[in-house]
Amino acid sequence: MLPANQRKKINTRLGREVIKQSRERISKQRTIDSGQFSPRANGRKKKLLRKMMTGKKVKVWAGPNGAKVGWQNSLTGKIARAQQDGYTESFNAGKVARQESKNEDPDANATKAQAKKLVELGYTRSVGTYKTGAKKGKARKKRVSQRWIMDNLNTGYAGILIRTIGNEDLKASWNVVVPARPFFGLSKSEIKNMGKQIIEDVMNDVKAR
Repeated sequence: MLPANQRKKINTRLGREVIKQSRERISKQRTIDSGQFSPRANGRKKKLLRKMMTGKKVKVWAGPNGAKVGWQNSLTGKIARAQQDGYTESFNAGKVARQESKNEDPDANATKAQAKKLVELGYTRSVGTYKTGAKKGKARKKRVSQRWIMDNLNTGYAGILIRTIGNEDLKASWNVVVPARPFFGLSKSEIKNMGKQIIEDVMNDVKAR
């Protein structure tokens, strides 16, 4: 068996490779198995997880018997785990209303959960009036996207709309599903190839002394 200090050095380097490879996957928007990240539900093309591993957010804790790689901030770590594994959160109008009451800024943009619910309820906005035909002079209505709602409505007004359009049905529920995007870690082939190379490098360093 290798001495403890050499084993620690090997584990430290493996941990750093986890960080390096995970950052590269985020940059390329690829999973551990080289698949493409599941796209955003709202269709936006902005890169996913781009701030998840910036700077010194992620750290390696290594010893002679193994290494742990994780986030120094526990909340960021929980968010990363949710993105890695995917999750489903259940909402209802009552839960959304409670979240609104805790919101420090009542003028903040409507949340994704609120936008999803309003689209499901068939929310429309006025886009002028009909100029010709049997409906001439009557108001024209247009269905809107989740993105439009989040950009143009605040949380307070969105909450009122949900309760009004939903006819005060606080038991109505829906799910927000975030698909798994396994970006973190090393694949089996990476562990095998990198582990072998790191061990060889450490042993060569020892021989060179």
